[in-house]
Order: sequence, then C-alpha cells, then structure tokens
Amino acid sequence: MTKYIVVICASLFTNFSIAGAPSIPKQYQGAWAENVASKENCDSGPESTALLISKDQISVGEIGCKVVSVTNEGAGIKVVSKCSIEGEYFDDTVSLNLLGNKLKANNRNWQKQTLLLSKCK
Repeated sequence: MTKYIVVICASLFTNFSIAGAPSIPKQYQGAWAENVASKENCDSGPESTALLISKDQISVGEIGCKVVSVTNEGAGIKVVSKCSIEGEYFDDTVSLNLLGNKLKANNRNWQKQTLLLSKCK
C-alpha cells in the first residue's frame, strides 16, 4: 500500500513540476535575426548572431540562458533567466514584444540594448 502512495505522490509531483515550469509562448519561439537575407545570420553555433528562443531557453552565439520566469508585461512578456558564457554566470532580463512580423527584444541587464528582429525561415 505504501509503495502505491509513493508512486502516486511522485506522479503528481512530476506532473505539477512540468505543468508549473516557466515557458515562453510559442509565438516568440524560433530563430530571430536583424538580417534574415543572409543565411549565416540565422544559423546556430558559437559565431551566430541569431537570437534562438525555445520554450525554456534563450541563446545567442556562446551565451546560453535557462528561463527562470515568464510574466506578461504590457503587450509582450518579460523573461528572467540564468545565463552563462565561457564559464561566467549572470542573471538577465529581456522584454519581448511582437510588432507585426518583427520581434522587439530589449535586454535590460547584460548588454542593455534593444533589437528589432525578423524571424528566420
């Protein structure tokens, strides 16, 4: 009997963690770049300039960020993440807003810049 209770509790906990994990909405996901006419700008890899967004990660070049929280912010979202590059770790916050077929990405902590990006094909 105890064995079954543990399995049920573990199952409930697993489902709760997956359902409760922060997730970037699908419309923001994909590869985004300033100049999508050049294939190199949309490739992934350490030299890439594309902003790669998945449901739980944001990366560009050698910088990888794990999403900690996603909240609504005006017409867009605010993403807080834990990032790393070459063994260095830092916290980052980025605001993402869709403007028609463009993505406005405003980095608040690390580079403090705003980019207007197009979605890579």
